[in-house]
Amino acid sequence: MSITAAISTFAAFGIQTAAVPTEILSTQSEGFGQPAVLNLDDWMTKLSSTGSFGRLEH
Repeated sequence: MSITAAISTFAAFGIQTAAVPTEILSTQSEGFGQPAVLNLDDWMTKLSSTGSFGRLEH
């Protein structure tokens, strides 16, 4: 299932979702040499364990 379909399905059930990247590349991965990669696995683990996904405090 695509992320677009999944978000729409969850929204139909009243579940709030957010697309969170698991890896960030500095460039397209084909044809431009070796991209720099930032793996976000540790960051996502910390977020899921605290239950906070960067909500803005007012």
